[in-house]
Amino acid sequence: MKVTVVGTSCTWFKRNNTSFIIDDDIVFDTPDGAYKDIINYIDIFKIRCIIITHFHTDHFTDLHIFTTQILRHGKDRKEKLRVYGPKGILDKLIELNKLHVNADDECSKEEVLKAVDFIEVYDGMEFDEGKYHIKSFKMEHGKPETFGFTFCERDSGVVVGFSSDTAPCENLNKIIVSSNYAFVDFASMKKHDKHMFIEPFEKLLRDYSKTKIYPVHTSDENQKYAIEHGFNYLNDGDILNF
Repeated sequence: MKVTVVGTSCTWFKRNNTSFIIDDDIVFDTPDGAYKDIINYIDIFKIRCIIITHFHTDHFTDLHIFTTQILRHGKDRKEKLRVYGPKGILDKLIELNKLHVNADDECSKEEVLKAVDFIEVYDGMEFDEGKYHIKSFKMEHGKPETFGFTFCERDSGVVVGFSSDTAPCENLNKIIVSSNYAFVDFASMKKHDKHMFIEPFEKLLRDYSKTKIYPVHTSDENQKYAIEHGFNYLNDGDILNF
C-alpha cells in the first residue's frame, strides 16, 4: 500500500488539513483546499473512490470540486466514481454545489448520479475496493457522525487504520489492535471530549506497541510535542509504502 500524506493538520494552522491518497486512486477525505494539492499528486480522473469520514469543513468541503470535474470532464472513465460517507452524503454534496462560485457549473442531483454512486456508511460496514477489504468504525466525535476505517490488503494481509477525528473510544482501540499501521487523531494538548490529547495518545503508544501509530490532525503545539517526544510524526507530502 502506498499512502501519500496530503495534509497532517487541521483548520487553524499553516499545514494542510489532514487528507490521504491511497495507491493513487483512493482519496481519503477532501478538506477545504485539498483539491489543489491532490491534483499535484494524481490524475483525478483515475480516482476509483473517495471516502469521507464526516461533514466538518476540514474533511469534506472540496468534494464537490472532484465530482464536478469528473462529471464535466471525465467522459472517458469506464466506471462511475464511488463516494463513501455518512448518511446524507448526496444531499450534502448538492448543498455544496449550490454554493459554487460559478453558478453555470452547478450540477443537479440527477446529473451527479450519472457519474457518481453514493454509498452511505454505517458502523461495522465492510466492503471491497480494488485490492482492499475495508471496514468502518463509528468514532467518538459528537455531531456530525464520524467514521474511521481499516484497509486490509488481501494479498499481503497488511492492515492500515485511519481514525479520523475522535476522542478515546473502544472503536479506536479496535482499529489500532487490528492494524499494522494507524493514523490517529492527536489534535489537542489538553483533555478534550471530541479529540485525542496527550495522556490517552501516549497510552495507545504503550498499550499497542506492535502497531506503528502516526499522529495526524495535529495542532502546531501537538506536532512540536510529537517531534520532541520521538513519535512517528509526519510532514505534508510524505509518501509511505507499507
